[in-house]
Amino acid sequence: MERVAVIGTGAMGAAIARRLLATGFETIVYDVRTEATDPLIALGAKRANRIADCTAGEAVLVVVANDSQVEEVIAGSEGVVDSLGEKMHPVIVVLSTVLPETVRRLGTLCRAKGLEIMDAPVSGSHVAAESGNLSVMIGGAKETFEQAKPVLSAIGQRLYHVGVLGNGEIVKLINNMVGVTNMWLTIEALATAARSGLSLQTVLPIMDASSGSNFFVRNWAMAKTFLSDVARNTDSAQSNLSLSTKDLEHAQEQAGLSGQVSPLLAGFINGLKALAPEYVVDQWSAVLGDISKTP
Repeated sequence: MERVAVIGTGAMGAAIARRLLATGFETIVYDVRTEATDPLIALGAKRANRIADCTAGEAVLVVVANDSQVEEVIAGSEGVVDSLGEKMHPVIVVLSTVLPETVRRLGTLCRAKGLEIMDAPVSGSHVAAESGNLSVMIGGAKETFEQAKPVLSAIGQRLYHVGVLGNGEIVKLINNMVGVTNMWLTIEALATAARSGLSLQTVLPIMDASSGSNFFVRNWAMAKTFLSDVARNTDSAQSNLSLSTKDLEHAQEQAGLSGQVSPLLAGFINGLKALAPEYVVDQWSAVLGDISKTP
């Protein structure tokens, strides 16, 4: 594969597009907000004025926010399926975190049109995406995975093929049950440490060597860049709150389908819904600036 289209150039999609450009792929970009693609055009990407222009890619990466957007991009009246030109059969790769049933339903539609589709949700921030250091959880036919592997290898050092279409999303939702809750709890824990007069430079190495270690503690330098973006203003904070809540609600739905009752997860979801974006900006900015007064 040499030509790749990226649909959705928010923070993660833009970082993935920059990575593809840096590794030599001809990259086509599309977003409903034209201004979101402008910086990528300046780097050498080709702008798609409509989704139909993306079908010229040998792979189409879908990096939008939620299930309804994924369905619109792929199966909408001006989506990928209805916009295929003659002899165009790109592999559709859904990187968004959505319900397994969403990609499986779309899989039935795509196969009827002779298209291959796979789910490949990613773990890691846009910082990891830009350095090609994402973890990618892949569901779909083994042959489709092998076909798209050069593209996925450019954005992720750890590729995990976990079975049939939709399984990648299940693994991602399970991962997010721990990862998303850890992110929010880590900030609360570090705020408690800082407001108690302890330096984060003191606390973080101890946590990393103890039972409090997690991805955000272990990779604080990288996490701090991502978290700073979240705390930049109330709009970015609200966006992260909404995405976190959506991911955990999807995990809750998957748990229910499996027969698992998850009261702690339900409680955490309610806690996120009670947070105001102003609180997030205040709390996270304080921690990121290390509010402690003592070494």
